[in-house]
Amino acid sequence: MKHHHPHDGCHGQDRPLSRQDHDEIADAMGDMMLHVARRDFPGVMRAGAHIGVHFGPGGEWALALRLATQVVGLAPLEDCDDEGVPVLAKALSLQDDRVRLMTAHCLHLFPEGKEHTLAELDEAIALAAPVVSEFVGHYKHDRKDDARAAWERMYEITALDNKPNREHALRGAACSALLTCWASHYSAIRIPG
Repeated sequence: MKHHHPHDGCHGQDRPLSRQDHDEIADAMGDMMLHVARRDFPGVMRAGAHIGVHFGPGGEWALALRLATQVVGLAPLEDCDDEGVPVLAKALSLQDDRVRLMTAHCLHLFPEGKEHTLAELDEAIALAAPVVSEFVGHYKHDRKDDARAAWERMYEITALDNKPNREHALRGAACSALLTCWASHYSAIRIPG
């Protein structure tokens, strides 16, 4: 995961992704799942940030789709609604310590979010949950344009034409934490402790 390409995403530019790139994104996602299981949130951030920095927005989109695939593919029927869409609340409490910790670690990547309270974290997570659920629901029903629109709302802070602000930082961090922890919840990885 150390090679670079002309016009690659190492400065946030988008670029076409090769099969090898998708394999590297899958490997990084696996690292993220291991780090969540270990509650090593700086490790989660390193693996996730590598995707965004090296593969650009297309890599981040590919990661989000892989995380949604894991949620949709592994959620048991009892965790789904009548249409077969996984229900976030059946997998995670919005006060889950992993979600809170990952949200806090994500926020430290943005100057706009470094100073925050637990109440602000909880509010951001509660506001992000419906958007993440909407993204997964659109993905489940193969509504590509709607899924993309929900994903863009989740990560509005990374849009180049937007000036980052505190609301965007809180939403992006909470969305990342919820989607990653939700996917990790259904992972086969179980690390004691």
